[in-house]
Parts: sequence; C-alpha cells; structure tokens
Amino acid sequence: MTSTQRQFFHQTIVRSFLLFLPVAALCITGASILYQSELETIVNKIHSDENNMLTLTTSSTAKVVQLITNDLAYLASQRDLIDVISHLGKPEYTQKKENNSSNWLTFSQIKKTYDQIRWLDKSGQERERINYNDKKSIRVPDEKLQNKAKRYYFTDTYKLNRGEFFISPMDLNIEKGHIEKPLKPTIRVGTPIFSKSGEKMGIILLNYFAEIILNEYATPIQIHNANSQPWLVNNDGYWLRGSSTELEWGFMYQNSQATMPHIYPQAWEKISASTKGQFIDDNGLWTFSTIYPLVEGQKTSTGSNEAFLPSRSMLESQKYFWKAILFLPQKYYQVTYSQVALPVIIVTVILLIISYIGCFFLARAWIKEKNSEKNLIQLNSKLESTVEDRTKQLLLAKKQAEDLADIDELTGMNNRRSFFKQGRIISEQAIRYGLQYTVMMLDIDWFKKVNDSYGHLIGDEALKDVAKVIKEGIRAPDISGRIGGEEFAIILPQTTMQKTLEIAERLRKAVKKITIPVEDHEQVTLTISIGIGQYGEDSQTLHEVLDIADKALYQAKDQGRNQVMLYKV
Repeated sequence: MTSTQRQFFHQTIVRSFLLFLPVAALCITGASILYQSELETIVNKIHSDENNMLTLTTSSTAKVVQLITNDLAYLASQRDLIDVISHLGKPEYTQKKENNSSNWLTFSQIKKTYDQIRWLDKSGQERERINYNDKKSIRVPDEKLQNKAKRYYFTDTYKLNRGEFFISPMDLNIEKGHIEKPLKPTIRVGTPIFSKSGEKMGIILLNYFAEIILNEYATPIQIHNANSQPWLVNNDGYWLRGSSTELEWGFMYQNSQATMPHIYPQAWEKISASTKGQFIDDNGLWTFSTIYPLVEGQKTSTGSNEAFLPSRSMLESQKYFWKAILFLPQKYYQVTYSQVALPVIIVTVILLIISYIGCFFLARAWIKEKNSEKNLIQLNSKLESTVEDRTKQLLLAKKQAEDLADIDELTGMNNRRSFFKQGRIISEQAIRYGLQYTVMMLDIDWFKKVNDSYGHLIGDEALKDVAKVIKEGIRAPDISGRIGGEEFAIILPQTTMQKTLEIAERLRKAVKKITIPVEDHEQVTLTISIGIGQYGEDSQTLHEVLDIADKALYQAKDQGRNQVMLYKV
C-alpha cells in the first residue's frame, strides 16, 4: 500500500467512526429504553395474569362449602327424614324409611357430587346410606351398613346444637380402616338431626367429591398457562393438589417431609404470614391467596389420618383455610427476559451495522476516495471471511447440539446418557428422602439370530416394536431408555417389588405377542428376558441397583430366557 493509500484509508476509518459514535450511542440508548419498557410490560402482564387467574378460581372454590351446607340443611329439614327418625323402633318405621330413601336416591342422582349420603343414629350406627358410584345412585343394604361411632366426624358433629354444621378437613376417604384406592379426596359436612319431639336422634352426613374442587381450581389455570403450577395446600402446609402425586396427601401417610415448610421453607414463611400476595425468589414467581371455606359459626376440627382416632382439637372457622398457590418456576419466568432481549439485540445490531456502513460510505465520499473498487473488494473479502468463520461456528454448534441429543433416534426412547441423567435424580431423591425404587433390565432373546437371519431392517423393526411395548406398558413417572444394542432399562420410582413383578410380567407377555412379517409369508416372533433389582441397604447407588438387575437378567437367560427373574445369590 502506497503512502497515499494508507493516508486515505486512515482518514476514511477515522471519519467514519467520528460519524458513527453518536449514532451508535443513540441506538444503544434507545434499545436500552425499549428493552426496559417491553420487559416491564411483559413482566407486569405475567404478574397481573397470575393474580387474576388465582382470584377467579379461588372465588368459586370458596363458595363450594356453602353450597354443600345448603344441600345438607335442605335434607335435614325434609319431612320424610323427620318422620323416619321420629318413628325409629315403631311399626311405621320401615315404610317411612322407604319414602326417605327414595327421596335421597333422587337427590343423589341429580346432584352427582356426593359420594355418600348417610344417616347415623345416636350410637354411630349407619341407618341409611346412599352411594354414588359409576354415575349411579345405589342404596346400601342394611346388612352392609357400618358403625362409625369412633370416627372423628361423627363425634365432632354429634356434639353440635340444632342448626350448627360440622365441616371436616379435606382428606382421603377411609373404608374398613384403610385409605380407599383409587384415592378419593373427600369433604364431610354434617349436622345433628332431631325428632318431632326435639330429641337428638343422630346426624346426617354428606361425603362430597373433593376432587371436583381440586379440578375446578387447577384445570382453568393449566389451560391458561401450562407452565404455571396450581397448588392447593392446607393450613399445615400439606399439598392437597401439588406438582406431583408423590407429594400430595402427606398427612394421610404421616409423611412430614412432603410439606411446603420442609421443601420450600422460606417461601412458606412468607405465604403463611399473609392472606394473599406475590413475590419472586430463586425458585420462581409465587402468587398466593387464602381460601376460608367456612362462614362464622360453622365448626371444623383437625380431623385424623387414622380410622378410629378422634380429632386432635376443634378449630374456629378462621383457622380452617387452604392456601391457593400459583408457582411459575424460574426457568419459565426467565424466558421472559430472553424473549424481550433477543429481538431488541437483533434489531439494534442491524441498525448499528447499517449506521456504520452509511457512515463509512459518507466518509468515503467526503474524502473523495479514488480507489473505491479495491477497497470494496477488501471489504467484501473481510465480510466473506466473517461469514465463513460464522458458518464454521454454526456447523460446530450444530454438531455439538446433535452430540448432546437425549433421544435414541431409532426407538424414540431416552438414550443412555438421558436415562442415566434422569435416573440419578431418582436415586438422589431416594437416598435423601428415604424413598424406594426398582429397576428392570430387559434384553431381546436371540436378537443376533434375528439380525443374521432376516437382516438389520427386521432387527430395527424388532427394536422399535419392543420399545413401543415398553413405552405403552409403563406408568407416567417411570423412566425408560435404550442403553445398548438390544438392551433396555426401566426405573420405577416408589414402586414395590410386587408391583414391579406385575409390570415386568405384563411387558414380557406383550412382547411375546409381537409378530413381524417377512418374506414368504413368514413371521418373526420375539421374547424378552427381564432382570429386576431393588434399591436397598446393599444397593445405594443407581449403578449398584442396575448391576443387581443385570445379574438377574443373566440368570433369566441361563435358565431358558423368556422369563422375569429376581437376583438370587
């Protein structure tokens, strides 16, 4: 480069930057203001949407108990019921009871919200019970009626005066001394009943399907924002509706660790100290409100998670409440920042590039640049080099992203890396909270013969069919993956060995039904061998449990294949 060219180039750069700097400062300042404004608008909208959705759902939830109380008051005042209890032990009793039962059956079928409608006499013996199952109201025969004298809801209701109502805590229904399966969330509302002469003759009790409350609270929120987690927590911090079924109803299973005070102590301290509010912490955005289902004068108690234990104490109406919580995890809340920042950055960079190019050409015009073609070639060469470098970076990033993929391309299952990453979480939770889990190792029998005899395309079909059976045959919390050629593995959180054996046997039978058509109208059939390991004192890590399951798998193969095997020393 001659001295004239060097001088020209130097002058062009200097003048272009002198023109560009104020333009760049203006663009960056404007972008910063725009970013802050857009971010504030979006964040405020998120906060407002969470508050509005919570207000909408809690207002309807709080009214449910009052509607139940109205129904109970209606039933308790019916002439047929008063006639029945007034003629107890008299000849007319049977006919009176038939009349009342007919009314209750009609009421139950119309309402469709009460699991049970019951009359319990002074001794706690059920005298009449209407069950609502499978969309049908059924009168329970007299010989199947039970005595509930030792249940807290009978003793707490019977001691009330005329016109007073007892509302139980929301808990799980207990039948014959055990928690009913599938789980049946229930609220019991009761009131004492009196004969025509004014004698207290027992109580009338409604068992309300509390799952209706939980679904009507959570479903609109999940439809509105699938990332926001709707929780309903009782006054002790136990989940009635949470982010996972493992954490729900901890008080019924005496699991004191399945509480907000234990898992989210700082958040619970703020939530329990106020009736409503909203705050952000390291976990995410919390929006909460307090639901008081009872009106002044209605009674409740602490209830009991044991079938025949009394309530620990009676509670006033203001001490019976639920905490309605919307939790937006930090990973979703942070998306807001990137959603705003990325377009602002892109637009700003484009404006800066355009501005600089304009300044450069303006500077060149001012200096009367004489060798524009050569300078343009140099500029184009520089841009091409930049594009080439960026292309290499993008290709490298694409390769890295592909290398980190979590899904096995052939079967659509978790690959080995993803399986162990998720499995370590289950293992760590089991060690930390004293939970249990089991592991299955599955291997396709004689898979090499299938490949050798029919080719790899048929072998691939076999792998895909077995993977489909596994994915369709396990439960939502279970984790499955292909961890080697024809080898699969499954982790089953909080699962007993008996349940694991049932699932394994079901998978084995399902695989046995697989048929793959090949040439000459032949069909290839498959079988699998399954080994099972269980987390325990001798197998603290995931790899140790898998090793036990792998040994059991080899024992299954040694004993003839196509079977489920527990490891035997």
